[in-house]
Amino acid sequence: MDFLTELPQPRTVESFPAGYDYRSRYGAFRQYACGEGGGVYLGDADGGYAVIADEGSLADLLDIADTCITVYTFASAEDRDRYCDMRYGPLRAIGECRSTRQEHKELG
Repeated sequence: MDFLTELPQPRTVESFPAGYDYRSRYGAFRQYACGEGGGVYLGDADGGYAVIADEGSLADLLDIADTCITVYTFASAEDRDRYCDMRYGPLRAIGECRSTRQEHKELG
């Protein structure tokens, strides 16, 4: 079976510029993985179960104003979690995430 056919498909995909405050929309979220340019977070809200891919740290470094945050919404937590494991799982193996942004240091 092909990787893309196994990967759960999001119900919606939204893109936002660097600095978008997704915390106001997904108050309860947690860090899933991190990389050099940002992190991946899981959030729950009335609109569904979300994967938040924030590449804002890289945007801050390079002074980029384009889309840096993408929110993928899924109908179930199971689909969201499978999507993350398949798409971002290797980032988790890199080691402990060390955020340079204060708002991500106190996730809970």
